[in-house]
Amino acid sequence: MQPERVMPPRTGEKVLMFLSQFRGLWIVLLIGMIWLSSGCSAMKPQTTGEWAFHTANLVDTLQTINHGKDPCYVESNAFTASVLGEQPKAGETIAFMLGVSAIHRFISWEMQRNDVPMWVQNTFNGITFTTKAAVVVQNHNNGIRPWGNNDGSKVGCVR
Repeated sequence: MQPERVMPPRTGEKVLMFLSQFRGLWIVLLIGMIWLSSGCSAMKPQTTGEWAFHTANLVDTLQTINHGKDPCYVESNAFTASVLGEQPKAGETIAFMLGVSAIHRFISWEMQRNDVPMWVQNTFNGITFTTKAAVVVQNHNNGIRPWGNNDGSKVGCVR
């Protein structure tokens, strides 16, 4: 009988091993999200819609990390599944969601810098927040929680 071959950890798994040293992984995420949405002092004050989006994105990040560790759940969003896989790893999820926040913040900065009318900025923030909040609510309705145990009975999974 041949010994089992051990594969080296993937990049996302290396990040996860590093971050698993911290009990408060969500604190690291929160600091990253706050940093991305802090803006420059020369920019106009942050809009409520911008903060709302980043808060919803943080909750979605925590839900995605939590469901990635749960065999009862697979990623159902086709785009996210193509990038992160059906069982997303924490490190990959953090990198992806920080990228989403960075892109959102960049677009907001550009709109502020170019004096785009406020109604356009509010519409952008409203649409992006509503879309992200709908994902969070759908995840919750499917039993996915930001931390702790998920409710697998919502998707027919019995432990």
